[in-house]
Amino acid sequence: MAIDEVPFREPSPDEQTTIYKYDQGKRMDLVTKKYKNSKHIKIYKRVSGKQMVNEITGEIKEYKSRINKNYSQVIIKLKGTYRILLNNFNGEDSEMIIILWWQVEIIDIREENPSVKNFLEKLQRRFPQIIFVKVLLYRDKTRPEYHLWIKTRDGTKLEIDEATIKALWEDETKRAKVEIITEENRYSKADYFTNKQYNKNVYPTSIQICTFSRGKGINLGIAETVDRDTATKLAKGYTRTYAVCKSQTEYINRS
Repeated sequence: MAIDEVPFREPSPDEQTTIYKYDQGKRMDLVTKKYKNSKHIKIYKRVSGKQMVNEITGEIKEYKSRINKNYSQVIIKLKGTYRILLNNFNGEDSEMIIILWWQVEIIDIREENPSVKNFLEKLQRRFPQIIFVKVLLYRDKTRPEYHLWIKTRDGTKLEIDEATIKALWEDETKRAKVEIITEENRYSKADYFTNKQYNKNVYPTSIQICTFSRGKGINLGIAETVDRDTATKLAKGYTRTYAVCKSQTEYINRS
């Protein structure tokens, strides 16, 4: 289902609503999640391994685990990433994006992650003042790439050129490039959740989509839980729900 085809609906009584403010408080997302104590009757119970038993009929069936993440879960995660990026990157000369990819097909990105980790460690040893947000994207199933949004912790100008990045990363199978972040392009560059260049259906279930520097430096934004009446009033200003999965719905103001 395309993002713009998801119909709008108001928050229901059994949902908890959280407001996420970001981009220096200029933007806000409305996110609903099912209450943990909401009543839900479990029909199937695991008996052993992948076997599940229907507690009403006694029928036993094999549980099939997902190979890839659910599309809506990916969208939700990428929208959360969008908030983080706009909270931390304003298009200043202390910021840039490093894109890392491979010239060969990558069957399992987890096998390549040690080399990505090694690159980041070398980069931070050479430039200890930088902090980062790392985003995993897929052009298709065997063409992953990492976008590293980096900045200096103290806001001083970032003195890293593309030649340095290439020297730290590239070999016969790996490539890298640098992109500049501006005040004008940061919204479109951070908007991975609607960007149709990237495939949202091929993320392995066990892989992290977004990671970032630990400790001080990365601003995760402000989250505030609101009551149903407040949520209902706020939701009237939103024209689309853009991601729906089993336990969470996110709203975006398209007007």
